[in-house]
Amino acid sequence: MKAPLSWLAEFVDLKGLSPEEIAQGLTLRSVETSVSVWEQSVEGVVFGKVLKVENHPQRQELKVCKVGVGDVVQVVTRDQEIKEGDGVLVALPGARVGDRVISKRDFSGVVSEGMLLSAQELGLEDSSQGVLVIEEKFSPGTPAREVLGFGEYVFEVEITPNRGDLLSILGLAREISALFDLPFKEPQDKTFEDFGSVEVRVEDPDCKRYRAVLIEGVQVKPSPLWLRRRLWQCGIKSINNVVDITNYVMLERGQPLHAFDWEKIEGPVVIRRAKKGEKINTLMGVEKELSEENLVIADGEKILALGGVVGGLESGVREYTKSVLLEGAYFEPFRIRRSARSLGVQTESSYRFERNVDI
Repeated sequence: MKAPLSWLAEFVDLKGLSPEEIAQGLTLRSVETSVSVWEQSVEGVVFGKVLKVENHPQRQELKVCKVGVGDVVQVVTRDQEIKEGDGVLVALPGARVGDRVISKRDFSGVVSEGMLLSAQELGLEDSSQGVLVIEEKFSPGTPAREVLGFGEYVFEVEITPNRGDLLSILGLAREISALFDLPFKEPQDKTFEDFGSVEVRVEDPDCKRYRAVLIEGVQVKPSPLWLRRRLWQCGIKSINNVVDITNYVMLERGQPLHAFDWEKIEGPVVIRRAKKGEKINTLMGVEKELSEENLVIADGEKILALGGVVGGLESGVREYTKSVLLEGAYFEPFRIRRSARSLGVQTESSYRFERNVDI
């Protein structure tokens, strides 16, 4: 598990302790821990504001952008979604992006004076679609290192099977508080009561607790940069604001959540065992044939998710989703372990449920 120093510091006062001292103390007295600096090679990459977007005069798959980076530069991109006003990261000629050195390039008579970068090209994600758009305000020409928050210390903790309580920022902060005799800052929770209720039937004893609320009027869009940054630092890909906040809660509190597109659900939500031969097309785009070992979340027509492991593609949140069913549950660890191993699937959620999250 990865844990940024600044996130831990929200719950325990770490002043006076170096990152190395914290890692050494955890290793000697609790769990093996290492620390490194979250960094990528972004020399010559700066923040820019898209001022104008035009079609390429000869190639319809390209856009020609005027981008303010202090001066105004012309950049050609394949991203068809780019628009005026977007904040972007621009690799200027001479910039080093990973192992590449950026130079001016001619695209059928139009010179590109740089490159608009995706999260993948910046080394933040293994795969990504389109240019990374930044909604937050920065001065044109601000170095990418400052925009993205590189230089953060990140701990990597090897959690043993008996220490599921450490599989969260809060859990690790409590451990550090106890080991170093430091005051722990309890998180400030808020209670919301204006959610819609749904009919839920728990038909399997290995689901000890299941809660679901309906949230309507949702606008699915990219998450703010601060949230995406924390997911990236923990090795989690940013998807959209709905999926990202479920992952954020899981990382901070240790409780996996799952969001369904409510309009894809028919009838009551049922927690049951799969029937032999039933199938699910997972969020990874892989179809899995199930057995009676597998605990599933279903409706009256189909399987929505493999309980505690992974969601189904059909009921996943998309850009057009307007209403979300948010799930929080507790499953017996042995059931999730058997289910995940029988299908050869391990996720951040199953990793935590297998190790006994707080009920």
